[in-house]
Amino acid sequence: MLFSEVFTQQRQAKSWTVQNVAQKLKVSSDTVANWEAEKHLPNIYQLIQISDLFQISLDELIKDDSTLQRSLGEAKSWNTNYKENLFARYWWLIFPILWWISWMVLELNR
Repeated sequence: MLFSEVFTQQRQAKSWTVQNVAQKLKVSSDTVANWEAEKHLPNIYQLIQISDLFQISLDELIKDDSTLQRSLGEAKSWNTNYKENLFARYWWLIFPILWWISWMVLELNR
């Protein structure tokens, strides 16, 4: 079952409106409506809040939704790649910084 279906079922089972859930999760009612309409997906922090709110496991929320799982996986790989690319892009700054430090040490020793 897709996340949006599980979310909608849980919300309706508790007889909560979209606005009620939005207030409890501290998001806009448009955000909740977009989750239910499958226009947007929640991030991992929001999923944890949703899991706590409905008192169900994360497994029940996302296990059968491959789109959501892929979305979470892409976010993780982006973070990893960003860190690797950051070092790859700025490694050359080490040499001028080391040169400056050695120059300062020599100047202080005069």
